Formats: sequence, structure tokens, C-alpha cells
Amino acid sequence: DDLDEWGALLEEELERMAYGGVESWEVEEPRERIGEALEGWFASGWFWSGRLSELSERGGDIESLWSMRDSYSVITARDLESVFGRWYRDGRHFRIEIVDEER
Repeated sequence: DDLDEWGALLEEELERMAYGGVESWEVEEPRERIGEALEGWFASGWFWSGRLSELSERGGDIESLWSMRDSYSVITARDLESVFGRWYRDGRHFRIEIVDEER
């Protein structure tokens, strides 16, 4: 079953990250893609209207939104390893699968 194969690959990758670490090249492309996405979002009114309404409902400050680009741009492999190492535990996470009704 394809879902089982993909699930097994995901589990393998999580274990590799937890015990083998993250390489810097694995962070570079996603970091660039996130940066590009944020640039586009920051230029759009819908992004700001949504974020500002969240701030008014949940609290926070505009500086946290404004510094988001800088925060993502400096994430390193070591940062990911640190966070992942604190939170990942074998077999103690959820995997949610969404399948169409025909299955």
C-alpha cells in the first residue's frame, strides 16, 4: 500500500534526523523557499490583514511579525537538531493520513 510505504519512509527520515542529525545543505533550500514565500506574503494586503487581526485577538506585537523574515533566514542545521532532539521520541508522535473517500 502506497500510504504504508510513504509512512515508513517518513518514519525512517524522522529517525535519521533524530539520531543522525541534519546536514546544512538540507536546510538551505527550504530556508530560501520560506524566505521567498515570506517576501511575497509581506507584499500582500491579505497577509497583513490576517496577521493583524490575529494580533488583536490573541495578543502579541507587530515586531514579532516584522522580524519573522530575519528569524527564518538564520535557522541552521544545528538549530533544527537542537529543537528536534528535545521533542522527538520514538513512537511518541502522531501521523495523520488523509485519504479520499474512494479508498
